[in-house]
Amino acid sequence: MKTWSRFLSLVIGIVMLSTVCGFAYAAESDLTPYGAYDDTVVVTISKPAVSSLGFLDPNDTQENNSMTRLIKDRLNIDVQVLWESDEYANKLALEFTTGTLPDMFYMPESAYLLYRQLVDNGMLYDLGSIYDQCAGDYMKFVNGTYNTV
Repeated sequence: MKTWSRFLSLVIGIVMLSTVCGFAYAAESDLTPYGAYDDTVVVTISKPAVSSLGFLDPNDTQENNSMTRLIKDRLNIDVQVLWESDEYANKLALEFTTGTLPDMFYMPESAYLLYRQLVDNGMLYDLGSIYDQCAGDYMKFVNGTYNTV
């Protein structure tokens, strides 16, 4: 169940990131929740290694599966796995120091200090105003059910 919620968070993040990627190509008033791009947008991601991850179709891979195909068909976004690691937080920290972070990544709670470094160095994009404009009602509802501190 935990893996499924992380995967769902990744998918939601990709949809949100698709808006950010398009931000450079469109005026802010042109942003829509599920608009497809005219030109293919490539988004790189990183993943914690999961040994029990399985697909319904045995031919599916991390980069070519039902979800990545849906994102490609509906949004014209090509999702590419830049790297996967069982030492995810350490690998993420290393990528930060070399300046080669993926476009989108999972940030574990144990990496809070790295998160602060990313914020302090201006390496994270604030999605607040874009989220308000582009997130669908269901996403806003689900995110509103989380207990915030």
